[in-house]
Amino acid sequence: MKLHGLVALLLALGVATALVGCGKKGDPTLPNGQKDGYPHTYPQSSDPQTGVFSG
Repeated sequence: MKLHGLVALLLALGVATALVGCGKKGDPTLPNGQKDGYPHTYPQSSDPQTGVFSG
């Protein structure tokens, strides 16, 4: 019975440790040479869309 408790505790600690290591610290940054395009206005083109469902 004690062995099951120890295994469960070790498993919980392993999962918690893995979750703590996820993600990055700090604000996100853009790659070099790219500019921020936010906010966008949609649609970006005033031309009507054509495709399969257009008459």
